[in-house]
Amino acid sequence: YIKSSKRIRFEGDGYSEAWEKEAAKRKLSHLRTTPEAVAIWSEQPYISLFESMGVLSPIELKARQEVEWEAYVMHIQIEGRVYEELAYSQIVPSAVGYMNHLLENVNQLGNFMGSSFNVKESAQAVLIEHINTHIQGLKQQIDLMTLARKKANKLTTSSKKAHAYALEVKPLFETIRRHSDQLEKLVSDAYWPLVKYRELLQIK
Repeated sequence: YIKSSKRIRFEGDGYSEAWEKEAAKRKLSHLRTTPEAVAIWSEQPYISLFESMGVLSPIELKARQEVEWEAYVMHIQIEGRVYEELAYSQIVPSAVGYMNHLLENVNQLGNFMGSSFNVKESAQAVLIEHINTHIQGLKQQIDLMTLARKKANKLTTSSKKAHAYALEVKPLFETIRRHSDQLEKLVSDAYWPLVKYRELLQIK
């Protein structure tokens, strides 16, 4: 078994770039997305395999394929809408609220310290700038994701929609998450409306 499975065994991270290169070297398929994996069900070797084993007829396999593509689109749609709602209803308002608090603090310090206080070089101003950068980045990525969803929804087949969601919509989740994670680090607990990562490790 060890000898016969050598060609497909890999002891590293199967999601890594290293495996991608190794798969190409071994001339193995490396399907990155669910829609790509489901698409091969249309190829004759797989149709024959399912039929010969009495698992699914060609018609049943085609129907299952359509269901899988539609389910994938639905799941990514829901996830994208949750991202959008969380960003606009909770994350951005809390970050703006904390930024306003810092601005008020800077103004008060300026009034107290007078001309000796350099507003632009203050720690508060630097923090405000970082927060604003991630707010802008978050909004930009959310808007791009919404636009990508609308374009994907106009496609005529479940296969095209699923591939568009996998290649155009889902990749934006990573940048949305990155901006959100940075805001979580920067915004005070008193203003942050969600459970923070470190709080998940604590029992209150």
